Amino acid sequence: MNQHHIFFAVSVLGGKLSGFAAVRTDEKGAVEVRFDTRANDTDAIPLVQSIENMRRKILDGQTDRYVLVSHFTGPTERIFAAACKEAGVEVPFKKGVPWGDTAQLVWPYLMGGAIESRNLEPVARYFAVECPHDRSAKDEAQIVADLYFKLMWRLSKVEGIESQGRQVFTDLVGSLFGMAGTRDVPPPIENGR
Repeated sequence: MNQHHIFFAVSVLGGKLSGFAAVRTDEKGAVEVRFDTRANDTDAIPLVQSIENMRRKILDGQTDRYVLVSHFTGPTERIFAAACKEAGVEVPFKKGVPWGDTAQLVWPYLMGGAIESRNLEPVARYFAVECPHDRSAKDEAQIVADLYFKLMWRLSKVEGIESQGRQVFTDLVGSLFGMAGTRDVPPPIENGR
């Protein structure tokens, strides 16, 4: 059975959900579901239909085999849940499914002075992930996906752990964040980060 990672991002205008994107990755690649209400977006589809697409394309009935990842998970969850309630549609994610938060994972980099804040732009810049200022929810979901895999790779390479301890640590990271056996780890980037 495949382990899915769902990278989730929301866009907000006027305090309300204006769009979201979810990108699934596994060993078979990526599948995207996108919802956007902005008038200039010709691909916009209703939220209810988008939820159904997510269930069909992303969850595939394997609702116990995925990990959700976003940047600043708390607001993302709340905004999306409120929009679903307003639209009269059930939130498609099973309660108790773990959420990974890339903003939480970068705390050591903030405390060490490597990044000036946990906002997406400085974090992406530090990890050499392209992050346009004018971006869609789709762009953000892909940025979060790239950050997540780079962070998981870095965590699996923590210095000062003996080989046996390193394997235990790597297995733990994999079990917590769904990394094990699902995707090749990214190579180290040129500046050694």
